[in-house]
Amino acid sequence: MNLIMEPGIVMSFDDFRKRFKHNAIAIDGYVNEPPRYDMQDRLFNLNHHDGCSRLGTRATCAQALMVARMGLGIHLHHEFKVCADDCDEDVCLTCSIFGKIWQAEQLYNPLLNKLVDYEDKLDATCGSYPVKCNDPSFLEICWVFEPYRSFRSLGGLEFGDSEQYLGVVDDVGSRIEKYLVGKAKKARLKIDYEVLSKTSKVAVIKEIGAQCRYRIFEDGIDLYLAARPAQNGNNVVTIIKKSPFVNIDLIALTARLNEFEGVSLDGLSKWGGGDMVIGSPRAIGTHLPIEEIAQLVGAFRK
Repeated sequence: MNLIMEPGIVMSFDDFRKRFKHNAIAIDGYVNEPPRYDMQDRLFNLNHHDGCSRLGTRATCAQALMVARMGLGIHLHHEFKVCADDCDEDVCLTCSIFGKIWQAEQLYNPLLNKLVDYEDKLDATCGSYPVKCNDPSFLEICWVFEPYRSFRSLGGLEFGDSEQYLGVVDDVGSRIEKYLVGKAKKARLKIDYEVLSKTSKVAVIKEIGAQCRYRIFEDGIDLYLAARPAQNGNNVVTIIKKSPFVNIDLIALTARLNEFEGVSLDGLSKWGGGDMVIGSPRAIGTHLPIEEIAQLVGAFRK
């Protein structure tokens, strides 16, 4: 497997085909379209963000495990490419599956099955899936993904450095290997957060601990806006709802925020996301005041 990491890159499937020709897999939003399999050119898109229900579609890692076990490996050249634009848990686990696809093909692999099952549910629900934070299995899985959580909490994502992203994938991959042979450690969860403001419709949160999202939803908050300062003076903002049953159309909200943002709407400088979580422009953050964004979120919630 040849991993191509290009932070912030987003393209259509047609552009993906023009660039790579054949024998490549786009994962987790690199191609902003629903899952697609082109057997003629051996081009595949595994995604659960765009053009599909987040809750009703498997996370990318679960799609990867499924296609591996359904025989994708025999159709790939041994130097196939995997293309990603992020280094989150879903991407790291997907890369681990494709990196040793022969290992993933084995049906009797209970620890891999458990790891993918946890990540599938947590990623599909943006971390709102109910878990027991003192469950030893859950603590081991949090330990596996600690390198990404630390990188994210320190603001590493906003620099878009592909080498640093690849380093995170390697670090998490090493922990996945330890986990799969029963040598995982248990994480000490960091679940602190601060409520900056709150109405009946939305809360504005300062995320402190790397795993605070689990605690936020457990505390009964079902829609919140999280913000942190960017290096350029803007804010990096994420808006998350607990489930599809929270009555707010985040896709429509994304379009309105892009209208207000007033910047070039390419892949790096626009609001984006799916039906359960959206975020500010990845490369530059947002210049919109947090209070105005919160008011708009409240107005969109029915």
